Amino acid sequence: MSRTCGAVEMWGSMGATDGCPDLGVLSSYCDGETPRRAREAIEGHLAQCGVCSGLVASYAALEGGPPSAMARRAPLWWGVAAAAALLVVAGGWALRGEEPSRVSSCRDAVLVAGARTRPLSGGDRLGPGDRIETGPDGQCGISLSDRSAAWLGGGSRLTILPPVGGERTLLHLEGAGRFEVRRAASGFRVRTDAGEAIVRGTVFEIIASRLDTPRGSISWMRLRTVEGVVDLAGSGLAGSGLAGSGGESARIPACHIGLIIDGVPVLGAICDEPSPSGVPPSGVPPPGGLPPGSAEGAVRILCDALAVDDPARVRGALVEVVRLGPASTGALRASAARAPDAVAGTLLALARALEGAP
Repeated sequence: MSRTCGAVEMWGSMGATDGCPDLGVLSSYCDGETPRRAREAIEGHLAQCGVCSGLVASYAALEGGPPSAMARRAPLWWGVAAAAALLVVAGGWALRGEEPSRVSSCRDAVLVAGARTRPLSGGDRLGPGDRIETGPDGQCGISLSDRSAAWLGGGSRLTILPPVGGERTLLHLEGAGRFEVRRAASGFRVRTDAGEAIVRGTVFEIIASRLDTPRGSISWMRLRTVEGVVDLAGSGLAGSGLAGSGGESARIPACHIGLIIDGVPVLGAICDEPSPSGVPPSGVPPPGGLPPGSAEGAVRILCDALAVDDPARVRGALVEVVRLGPASTGALRASAARAPDAVAGTLLALARALEGAP
């Protein structure tokens, strides 16, 4: 493939549309060779198009002057290639006319970028590949490039992933986070080891972690929709970018909870409203011997199942403990104080995960 053809391909991947001038026209404009009327038309387009204006601005910066002063300098394909590299490194925000993601507030949080780790402070820029980690009592607020917002609870990690396909924002969460997504935003996904949340304008909270058992780890994810609707997909979908291909999914409306245990959504959408009768709002019978709506009962069954290494009972009790969320933490800590060391460590880790909600 010629260098020019490669530049055209990259230019299209930046978001150029059929209404954008072709590279030959923009090249002539940058080289100062465009007649006055054509130049005025191009400048009118540049005022409306973030892709083309960002491309021209990047080329101007590389060449050290405005387009009118760039006659006979490096061809435009070099500016396109450099702009494409800038797009990858900076997450595309500059060429889309967006502000970069930034830290809005933080406490006991660090930024991990490659092999480097440093403390975070308000106003720090964030880009693809950056990972934010909070300490046990830490927290971090983030203003994302699409004008959405995220908050991390204690003991959590959030990685900003390079967007793929039609996504604008792609994140990976370990721990607890709250997200407010603008209704105009599209292509917003939050992935965890258990599954992913696919949203379009909503407010939601996620807690995601793993439960260590003698037979291995069980990944789990708890999503609570505050406003709007969120599609919750099992880990069979995570990474595919396509809902409905390779896994199970559930639609979680406002005031409902969705759960994923070991990559599979369970119970569908669970109403997040207290039940006067004490029956779990899911309407699904609790694990055998569990008093309805009882955190103590769910934790007791979880302890017994862990002690005898019964995977089916562990998963059944884990569903109820995670559904109850932070309300289970007191029972988990009380049971850990009486349990054998191996079980106690698992219960305390689960309690800390459920307490991390921002």
